[in-house]
Amino acid sequence: MPLEELSFVFDPRCRPWYLNAKADPNFVKITTFSSLDGGQVFVSISKAIMNADNSSEILGVTAIDLDMAQMQKALETFTSIQEVEQLYLVSTTD
Repeated sequence: MPLEELSFVFDPRCRPWYLNAKADPNFVKITTFSSLDGGQVFVSISKAIMNADNSSEILGVTAIDLDMAQMQKALETFTSIQEVEQLYLVSTTD
């Protein structure tokens, strides 16, 4: 995706993936969201980064986004799945 200038201020600390990880820092959080233009669906996996000297202090949040269209292409390459087998990717919605 080419870099482009946003017409608004983007603050990642307001995004659901950041807020979810910060609200429950002891667990990895999985959040679904649409791209800013609404054209793509992503799954975001995020985790709070804790201070090693003070386990209650959150230093930040790290995350990775998975493009679901790319995930579908990758899953379609599985040739070892037999007709009677099924593969599921399950997520809850908030």
